[in-house]
Amino acid sequence: MKRSALVVELENKLSDMIGPNGGLQEARWIGQFVNLMAETTNVEGRDVLLQALLRTTQNTKAIYGRFSSVGGIEQLGKWIKDHEKNEQSEDRGLLHTILSCLNKLPVTTEILEATMIGKAVKSICKHSEPGLQAKAVALIKKWASAIENPNEVHRPPKPNYNETKIELPKRQKVEEQVPIEEIHSDPETNEYHDFSKKRVRYVNILSD
Repeated sequence: MKRSALVVELENKLSDMIGPNGGLQEARWIGQFVNLMAETTNVEGRDVLLQALLRTTQNTKAIYGRFSSVGGIEQLGKWIKDHEKNEQSEDRGLLHTILSCLNKLPVTTEILEATMIGKAVKSICKHSEPGLQAKAVALIKKWASAIENPNEVHRPPKPNYNETKIELPKRQKVEEQVPIEEIHSDPETNEYHDFSKKRVRYVNILSD
């Protein structure tokens, strides 16, 4: 499908902001990115911006934190209101992408209170499409859990050491008696002396 002139222009404006993977590279671009969101009114252009947000992988914490602090979440809430009642496939697809972006963003109680994004997402829970309903309900539950258990939010999973543990070969100390050839006699006293020490070696007791 041929892209509109507006979308081509938008992609040109984004060219310095995004990396090879199509995601935002640095937090310093976020203010300008949110301004582009505010200026973009057509579905195709909004989808281009959302895809850039979804593909962001570098410095994710700093970028998403900056996005939340400069009005990015409020802008997503406005887009939800613009498209939630439209039944066209483009609008439903955009709502799916908005929910996917919100699912990646770190959301706190303060952000929910300041942006009222929870109210906007709850409105999608009543959407006629079951898939959108389920996605919105899951996001609301995730946020509710984050508020009730703030210390559990974004905590990295504990490593499973049982999966990565490498069993090292066990070693056993073995003492060997010196062969009789290495025991020397004193020709003057005719006494035998062992001038060598016991040999010590280690063997792998797990080997066949």
